[in-house]
Amino acid sequence: MRNPRSVGAGLKPAPTEMLHERNKWDGYDFRELARGKRFRWAVPAFLLILLTLPILLSTMGCGLRQPQTGSLHGRLLDASGNVVPNAQIYSIFADEEKVFSGNDGVFYLSELPAGRNRIVITHPNFRQEEREVTIINSEVTRLETIRLTQGAAPKFISESRVDRVTSGTAVIAWKTYKPLVCSVEYGTSLNYGSSVSEREPAEDHQLTLTGLTPETIYHSRIRFVDESSLTWFSYDLPFQTSAGDGPAAPNAVRIKDLPAYGVVRIEWDLSTSTSTVGYRVRRRDNSGDWTIQTTDLLDRNAHEYSDQTAHGGHVYEYAATALNGQAGESVFSTSPRVFMPGFINEELRMTASNSPYLLVSDLIVGVGVNLYVEPGVEMRVAASDVFRLGQDPDRVEILLQGRALMLGTKESPIRFTPMDGVGSRDHWAGISIQSGESGDSELSWVELFGAHEFAILVDGVQATIENISVRYSQGGLKFSDARNAPAIDNCIFTDIASTAISVHNCRRFQITACTVINAGLGIRFVAGNSGDLVSVRETYVEAIHAAISGVFSNSTIANSTFVCPSGTGVEYVAANGQKNALDHCTIDASLGVIIASGVPTIENNIINCREENGTYGFLYTAPNAPSFHYNNVFGFSTAYQGCNAGLGATSFKPEFVGGNPFDFHLVTASALKHSDKYGFESGRYGKSYY
Repeated sequence: MRNPRSVGAGLKPAPTEMLHERNKWDGYDFRELARGKRFRWAVPAFLLILLTLPILLSTMGCGLRQPQTGSLHGRLLDASGNVVPNAQIYSIFADEEKVFSGNDGVFYLSELPAGRNRIVITHPNFRQEEREVTIINSEVTRLETIRLTQGAAPKFISESRVDRVTSGTAVIAWKTYKPLVCSVEYGTSLNYGSSVSEREPAEDHQLTLTGLTPETIYHSRIRFVDESSLTWFSYDLPFQTSAGDGPAAPNAVRIKDLPAYGVVRIEWDLSTSTSTVGYRVRRRDNSGDWTIQTTDLLDRNAHEYSDQTAHGGHVYEYAATALNGQAGESVFSTSPRVFMPGFINEELRMTASNSPYLLVSDLIVGVGVNLYVEPGVEMRVAASDVFRLGQDPDRVEILLQGRALMLGTKESPIRFTPMDGVGSRDHWAGISIQSGESGDSELSWVELFGAHEFAILVDGVQATIENISVRYSQGGLKFSDARNAPAIDNCIFTDIASTAISVHNCRRFQITACTVINAGLGIRFVAGNSGDLVSVRETYVEAIHAAISGVFSNSTIANSTFVCPSGTGVEYVAANGQKNALDHCTIDASLGVIIASGVPTIENNIINCREENGTYGFLYTAPNAPSFHYNNVFGFSTAYQGCNAGLGATSFKPEFVGGNPFDFHLVTASALKHSDKYGFESGRYGKSYY
């Protein structure tokens, strides 16, 4: 009989029954097999097991599964961000795999079991750290940085806690082992970023953090420096500020692209406060007072607003605030300034403090309106006119029907620059000064670029232009139909595709001390009637086709240098009247002077081709064959064609100072130092009495 004690939970079978159990295998009693019983069934079953066992072992890898493992890569730093070498790192699930961090603080653990691991980091100078990480099979898990806390810090700093927290303050309290001066670092991340320090040493400490944002999670830690200049830190103390009177302000109010004239769109990031029920938008016009734009509260999910009431020529700022259900309002979150171009119907003063101004469309200054631009102002011009206003709907332009005073200084010029940083030669339409009976416009120390036709067009009015600079443009400056006495002084034109200075039908016009470099045509003058007069003095021109060309009525061109290696120095399309003079100039050109009509007075000049391969020094195409006196002509295959050398004519090789850039001063020993009609110096640097 079965032993009764073998029946029941937790009881072992009797010895005889244990033996009996060992003799059983898979439901078969081997004792019966020994007696010869059931042999017919047992042999086939046993053979079947023996035959299938190798197959099962081969498919199961001898009954063993390959372990799933991965690797861990990390770097150790101390609280100050310095690397920690020689720290021991291991996993409690594979403690035989122990490694040390290198001189760069980097460590690498391999053959870690896949899944969740607890990593232990030990170092004699730091508190033992443990980190839980998830290892992925056959992959490297990377921990960018692990910061270690110096081992003695908990002994030096104790009972650290956050005592009281409000919407904008938090009180941090702690004790130290002796009187010390400590500080508290705090911020919205473990990088902290802000700090407040104690004034006196103490053992029981308390510091209040102020100016905190409501409903925000902060991190804090206590810090002190010991006698050995070692810095010690406490554990991190996180806390969250309360809701307070108002929610957290919306972040990052931004100006979007101006979609149309008079329309400004803004957007913002939503407040992080869960108590926020809506938003309010304010506007400030030209640094004035803030005014509410949204009388009705915007929805709590609203993040943009469109102002439809902006005026041309005004500078605006916008502010967004969040409100809670008790009408508590956050602090202002303000936008950058935005300038609205377009129609200017009241006085506009553009200041350096509001600079740069973004011109996405035209400035159209109305009749009787003054535009003042202070020194140091920068205007960034867009490559297209988004409002499609003005005379050129595709390009930005400044149309002045009123008066403009753009008065920069040498130290603080007024600059026009491309908005995208890359300006083409026809980037914008430039400045057009038109008749508006508002007084004379003045431009001084203004830098312009990339105009489609002319950077400055003065049409039918007087304007004073001095010390301006135009570069990389289709055209430079054009005056037309000005009956008074406009003048341009000390202006520079560089890399001009067509004409640098164009003067058409102007009663009197003066060009003094200007410089033109690399222009298609340097100066073009067209007299509209016999009384039109042009004066060009102390000017330097480098051009491709012609340095100066035009229809002249009364003109004086004196003490100037004209360089045109592959073109013409001076071209008289017509020289009407008796008062056209070319005196004491230096010309370096393939063709020195060509005259198609009239007989100008040309004397005391150096007409030269430095390459000595010029065609004509003088080319006269009218039938008169006049003579020209006291000129030095050198370097041409034909010195005079259709005309004659007059009194005092010479043909010496000019001896210039040279250099790079080339200096057209004569050396002291040059024969041309005493060759003009008065026995003094010929060319650019002699004295002209015209």
